Amino acid sequence: MRRPGRERSLTGAVTALAPGYLVFALLLIPAGAASMVFTTVSATALQLRADPAVRGRVLAVQNSVFYGSGPVGALLLGVLAQWTGPRTALLAGGALTVLLAGLIGWALRGRLAQRVTPVPPPPADTPSSGRSNAG
Repeated sequence: MRRPGRERSLTGAVTALAPGYLVFALLLIPAGAASMVFTTVSATALQLRADPAVRGRVLAVQNSVFYGSGPVGALLLGVLAQWTGPRTALLAGGALTVLLAGLIGWALRGRLAQRVTPVPPPPADTPSSGRSNAG
């Protein structure tokens, strides 16, 4: 299975090479599309792999990390852009993302090769929360 994170990282880095504002704005379209694909695929993979008993907790951690890293990354890129300029900051952010994705992929290469198999839902006649729906 292909991982869409590379496209997201590469499209973000390529925006730094745009010669002007119009090209930059046009390059943001595939960057945004790649970001949406990455978000959807990562959430789907977590939902399929997580045990139903802890699925909500797993998705809560994923959302906290995913949405919490945006403001931190924006702050760091803003500081870097103040020192080096926006083009260098975007290129460095994209290159760092590609590097980290590659390192994490290499470290998890055995686990990533496993086929994703959905966890079967609990039987319909068994209440999942232990509480009865009656009354």
